[in-house]
This record gives sequence, C-alpha cells and structure tokens, in this order.
Amino acid sequence: MPYPIAKLPYGLRCRLTKLAVPLERYNLQIAAGNASICPPKLQRIRESMDNLHILCESGVITAYKTLISNEYTNQIDIGVDRLIRCKQDIVLRGFQVQDLKSDLFDTLLLETWNICMYECNLSKLFLEKLGALVQEHLLMSLRVKCFIETAEFEPFDFNDLLTFLKDMHPCASSSD
Repeated sequence: MPYPIAKLPYGLRCRLTKLAVPLERYNLQIAAGNASICPPKLQRIRESMDNLHILCESGVITAYKTLISNEYTNQIDIGVDRLIRCKQDIVLRGFQVQDLKSDLFDTLLLETWNICMYECNLSKLFLEKLGALVQEHLLMSLRVKCFIETAEFEPFDFNDLLTFLKDMHPCASSSD
C-alpha cells in the first residue's frame, strides 16, 4: 500500500527534494497533484521538444535536437536541475546497457511514442532498462538498425523485442 507522501513532515519532504534528481522530483509532484510535495524547489520542464537524438560515442553521451544531412545540430545543454521533455521521437545511437545508467537520463522526461535504435545492444536487460526510462507506455513504433560495415552485429532474441513492445503498449496486446 503506498504511503501518502504529502503527509510527511515538511523537513523530510525538503530533504527528499534535495536527494531527488529532476525527473524523480517532477514525478513526485505529478503523483501528489501539486508542487508543494517538493518544497521549496518546484521542478519545471525547461524545454519540450518533439524529437531527440542521443548519441553514445566511446562512452561519451550527447543529445541533439536535429539531424540535418547526416550532421547533428543544436546540441542540448543538460544542466543539473534542467528537465527536458521529449514528446514524440527518440533516436538512440551506439548504446550499450551500461550507457543507459547515464546521469543524462535523470534530466529527460521521455513521453515518446517512437523509438529508433541504431547500432544498439538489444539484449533483454537493455530493453528492460530502456523500458524503465520511458514514462508513458504509449510506444507505437520501434525501429532497429545495424550497419554491418560500421558495427559488429550482436545476435538478439526476437521474442525479447516483442515482449518489450507488448510491455510498452499494453493496450495493443490481445486478450486470450
């Protein structure tokens, strides 16, 4: 049974605010129905965008707004208390399981319905971690691309991919 967080003492809620990352703070505010759950720090969405491109190259993760003629432009400045919402498409390129633990994801509210993965690890663990990062279970499209000439192909279980899709959009699954 969940505990009504709003009934916690003010000092404890303030401490919780200090310990929470921006995404956790925002989710607490939404769950409570008001911003007073996390005094004195209101967590606002600093930027909302339709598309987000996130690249992982040699362990360095960067986020961009646009891809024009195979060139990434408009790098996103991710600050400590910044929360950015992606509402439509997210593109992940070059990610492994450990890369999904990046602090970058503490500042991203992923309400996406389309995920495109280029040269990403597709293990069951990777898909589970990715599913935990996506806020709303509204996924309608998933694209997976691997370029044989630039990356070593890693086999994956197609059933894991189907299970991921079913979990991310439960309304789409049929009842037996």
